[in-house]
Amino acid sequence: MPVRLLGVLMSYELHAPPANPLPLIVPLGGNCFPRWCATLLGFKPRKADGEPSFPFDAGIFPLQMVRDLVESDFAGMADPANLIVREAPGGYQVLSDRRYLIGTYNHEMAPATDTDFVANNFARFVERYERRIAALRSRVAMAPEVVLFLSVSNLTDAEEPPASYADFEAILTAFEARYPATRFRLFVVIERFQNQIPDSWNGRIRVFNFQMRGPYTKFIMPLIYAIARQNALGSVVHSFGHPVPPPTLPDPAIVMAVTRSALQASLLAHLLDTPLPALMRSQTPLGNAARAFAGLLPQPLALMA
Repeated sequence: MPVRLLGVLMSYELHAPPANPLPLIVPLGGNCFPRWCATLLGFKPRKADGEPSFPFDAGIFPLQMVRDLVESDFAGMADPANLIVREAPGGYQVLSDRRYLIGTYNHEMAPATDTDFVANNFARFVERYERRIAALRSRVAMAPEVVLFLSVSNLTDAEEPPASYADFEAILTAFEARYPATRFRLFVVIERFQNQIPDSWNGRIRVFNFQMRGPYTKFIMPLIYAIARQNALGSVVHSFGHPVPPPTLPDPAIVMAVTRSALQASLLAHLLDTPLPALMRSQTPLGNAARAFAGLLPQPLALMA
């Protein structure tokens, strides 16, 4: 993948998937990270290549919300009665599930998207999430092997109670009970300030801790690099018997430079008090600058598009 940094054209490659079919990767939230991390590392195809979107691909989902919806087979997720529009900083209107304090569908918020997901009693939202729920049920039922990919922030506060290993076990057990013909593994990334659940791998659940250092935009690429370098996701895929070669890693200096470029684009939008998607579409010198910054980073939304 060619990358131009400071006028110098360089290249690096992320892990390419083996030729044999891989287990189905099912992102479980609690944010967008599992979907685009699995795609960047070559374990999950892009939507453009035929991979459907699933319910937890894009959004902010607290662990309790994930557990409740998995155990109830997504009861009420696409029910307009459970949806509410909340005002957010920057003039955003964010769709949320009224049953959870921070259950947020931030990829369906105005004005960051041109689609109105609120009109006609949330009709476009309902259609989208009914389709994603149906896709998950269908693909998991047909898949012989599935890796569930969950990301949690192990924080201790009123909005997001600390994760527990019992939560992970309950989520995995719910899938195993509903799809008895499918073999499952669960890969959990804990973005943590404090280590309450140690790294572990018991053949069914792998827990991978990563110490957060600074804003999310700053540490997200080092997190992907750590997962690739330690072959953390690959080892879970390999547990089904699939040969997974060690990934070809990007140079650390390039990773850090790319991370800084994403941070600069976000900072530029913040300073201009302009939503980043609107700035990226703007045919102005500042819009060109934002696209130049963000173009250095493989875009999460492009991976899911």
